[in-house]
Amino acid sequence: MEDLFGLLKQLRFELSKSEEIPAFCVFSNKTLDDLIEKLPQNLDELKEVYGFGKTKIEKYGLQVLEITKNYKKEENPRIKKEDNIVESTVYNCIKKFNGEFGKQGVIKILKGSNAVFNTYYTELYYKSAINSEFFSKLEKYPKKDIENALLALINKNKIMKTPGTRPLLRIVDVDYSKIKTKKLKVTNSIKINIKENKIDNKDRNFHKKRLCEIFGYKDFHDNQWSVTKKLLDNKRVLIIEKTGFGKSLCYQYCANLFKGTTLVFSPLLSLIRDQVETLKEKGIKADCIISEQSKEKNDEIINNAIKGELSMLYISPERLESDFWIKYISRIKVSMIVIDEAHCISQWGHDFRPQYRRILNLVEKLPSNFPILALTATATKKVVEDIKMQIGENLEIIKGSLLRDNLQLHTIFCNNQDEKFYWIKRIIDKIEGNGLIYCATRQDTILISAWLKFLGISSCYYHGALDKNKRKEIEGEFKKGTYKAIVSTNALGMGVDKKDIRFVIHFQFPENLMSYYQEIGRAGRDGLLSQVVLLYNPKDKQLCEFFIENSRPEIKKYKNAIVKIKNKPRTKQELSCDLYLSESQVSTLINDLVDQEIIVKEDKTYKYCAKAPKLDENYLLWQMNQKLNELEKMTNYAQTKTCRMKYLCNYFEDYTLEKCDKCDNCKNYVFKVEDFNKTKEKIDEFFYKNPEFEKK
Repeated sequence: MEDLFGLLKQLRFELSKSEEIPAFCVFSNKTLDDLIEKLPQNLDELKEVYGFGKTKIEKYGLQVLEITKNYKKEENPRIKKEDNIVESTVYNCIKKFNGEFGKQGVIKILKGSNAVFNTYYTELYYKSAINSEFFSKLEKYPKKDIENALLALINKNKIMKTPGTRPLLRIVDVDYSKIKTKKLKVTNSIKINIKENKIDNKDRNFHKKRLCEIFGYKDFHDNQWSVTKKLLDNKRVLIIEKTGFGKSLCYQYCANLFKGTTLVFSPLLSLIRDQVETLKEKGIKADCIISEQSKEKNDEIINNAIKGELSMLYISPERLESDFWIKYISRIKVSMIVIDEAHCISQWGHDFRPQYRRILNLVEKLPSNFPILALTATATKKVVEDIKMQIGENLEIIKGSLLRDNLQLHTIFCNNQDEKFYWIKRIIDKIEGNGLIYCATRQDTILISAWLKFLGISSCYYHGALDKNKRKEIEGEFKKGTYKAIVSTNALGMGVDKKDIRFVIHFQFPENLMSYYQEIGRAGRDGLLSQVVLLYNPKDKQLCEFFIENSRPEIKKYKNAIVKIKNKPRTKQELSCDLYLSESQVSTLINDLVDQEIIVKEDKTYKYCAKAPKLDENYLLWQMNQKLNELEKMTNYAQTKTCRMKYLCNYFEDYTLEKCDKCDNCKNYVFKVEDFNKTKEKIDEFFYKNPEFEKK
């Protein structure tokens, strides 16, 4: 009998593809679970399924019923009466056990032994099952009967909630001490031309004058000077400082004194554009190589660097993959390496980017007395240890306080979407100046921007799928203060050089505290009081879980990719077609396989490595669990009754703050919905006049 979950998931995929919307906008995972549980046979029964309102019933009802009607529960003549007792016992045990289950994972646990599946995670599952007395009611039945009963339950979709074994990671609290930080392996394909730096005068007063002449600042902050002096002494440094501290000034000043070219690696294109423009205005020879520019323009810039005409060259890490870059890097006289958003270099970071390890190809070639600066505003102790391992034990760490004492942090509990609309209106009506509203999906950025415009509030939506010229236009207008609010995904904000952002609102919370701290850090960089508001509904966690669980393809896709590449080298585009994966998904898959040294890139194709190791599924599962644990910490922040700024600082091992005396918890604020009916009428009118938006 064909799997009901698979049939419904396939329908969801086809509908999302035809309507060009994300799959979760068609049905959420919770809706699929409810469909499987209730098996509606008519439209009236479909109304009782979670997520099915009038609109969705009209759009999808008949197609869904066509599947559920054909999958009506029936007695299976092959199952004897005594087998039903076994099945019932198995099902009751599973319901009491802590976790959701994939088919293979349940089979492993029910067999009651980890001898065949001798891995660290299987051992944890097994121990957890024993501790929960999972086997006590099953030991009187033969294992074969248990397995048959289990397979019958899977066919009936009683326990089959998600495919594969990923959800098993929720069963146990993984002992992270078992996962060792590892030195990333790098290739030897890049040669580097070093320009030695000799700065004789290290007197602070001397450099204060130079700083004022070049940048117009009277002096360095203490930590700025500490970092700057170490770079002038050709040291390797990691600086961890809050957003707005002025970390970039440390390397920009030194680069202006060094005689070679400083290479600055940053993933933030908007930041790169802003900084290059500002530096040029100050007469500093800086430029960038980014995907938004034509090949001719990038060729011209890299030739200028080869000629020694640039003090600074900004590059996104992805550019290191290009054959052009590998060909010409050896001809640039490099005086310093700068790694912005350095947490991306760590496998423990929230946004680990495999492209960052290409930077290590350069670092490996450098002598210990060559200046390297890594910068980040967010790094836990584990991330710092990992960065130090990757860059070198001689990396010196300078860390400041992460307290942002001009930010007022608030979390407002919202029962539904209407209440979120209400609070957005109320907050923006009361705050002078402009700001950012972060949304988890592109569709929500369009929705909230339309709501603001309906209220007569100047706004615009922004996400990564917009044309690059449109994005640049919006960024420029936002910096001028044209819009009261920009409604954006996380595509905007990290690199926007605007100091007077007065508010940051999150329509849904992000997946982790690192992202949250980075995003709220856009507010109040001028030091003036600014508002930070999280609109919290516990159901928003499901959306984050969906993104996390779909951040990587299924394990079987990895195995299929290995088989195909083993038979014949393939391009990224060919793999995307062969595996039915999006460009971003196949990029993730390729990066993982390269990371595990199973495949290697040659020209534009990927080929199977000789003596390649077996795919390490456990490592991929562990990374998934990392993200789920970080999501729990984000949820705990939303629900905490303690000082919110203290909670954030403690997360990053900054324990200097007792309480901020500004957040909703410190002030004992109680957020009351007042005069709601008036706003509710506006909300209803908005959706009536904008039928393209579905009210949730």
